[in-house]
Amino acid sequence: MNFALILLFISAPIMAEILAIYGNDDRQDVYAVTNPQFKEMANSTAALISQEKIKYNGTTATISEKSLADMYKLCPSERFRNQPIAATCSGTLIAPDIIMTAAHCYDLPKQACRDYRWVFDYKVSKESQSSVTVNAQNVYECEKVIFNEMNGTYDYALIKLKKTVNDRTFAPLSKAQIKVNDPLVLIGHPSGLPTKIAADAFVLQVEPTVFVSNVDAFSVNSGSGVFNASTGEVMGILVSGRMDYESKGNCSTLKVYDMKEGNESVMRVDKILEFLRKK
Repeated sequence: MNFALILLFISAPIMAEILAIYGNDDRQDVYAVTNPQFKEMANSTAALISQEKIKYNGTTATISEKSLADMYKLCPSERFRNQPIAATCSGTLIAPDIIMTAAHCYDLPKQACRDYRWVFDYKVSKESQSSVTVNAQNVYECEKVIFNEMNGTYDYALIKLKKTVNDRTFAPLSKAQIKVNDPLVLIGHPSGLPTKIAADAFVLQVEPTVFVSNVDAFSVNSGSGVFNASTGEVMGILVSGRMDYESKGNCSTLKVYDMKEGNESVMRVDKILEFLRKK
């Protein structure tokens, strides 16, 4: 299938053009989620962040950037408005030293490995938080890109880290047949925000290389793991979506679509599984 790719890794001036909420806004900060399985799944999520935005102080690293409100001129009622938007892509740990993400996040692999870091636990403890401090050991360098394919059909990348991740389990990849109405959870960094968990979504259409869903996805969710809400296994990688924010006078607000209008493309993990079997 040649999908119409509206990539979710876009330069800041046009990011507000390609976001989507279906039904209710189901994004939640990790601290606000009560489902223990979802919290465990979120531990495998990492943010791709420019090393210039990471300031080290002994055993900790603080991540700062302009707020969501400042970037998009959000209306006062919009959620997460004070939180930083430091991430440029999302990824999922699928082996002790391998991150799975979208290939378009690594269209310049050498530069991305040199200038960016993968950060685990980029999350807040309250909604109004304007910066995030993590354990410095949770900041990982990329060693190399071991698999990368981006064309009109595929958008996958596997990144080998310079050191093994020992303080969390990696996410299992699903080998099950994908079916319409399978329940979904998207975990990543919408608009570059700290980790958000967005549940209450499902598969709308299944194609040979992708499936279409109504997950609440934003720019920078690119590379996010899309999990089966029942099994906790990763079913795919979020790669594209549709427009959402709309202008209301002097500020921007969410434009909400019906659940059946979902148009978020998720790459199936079949080819990743095939590559790992041969590795």
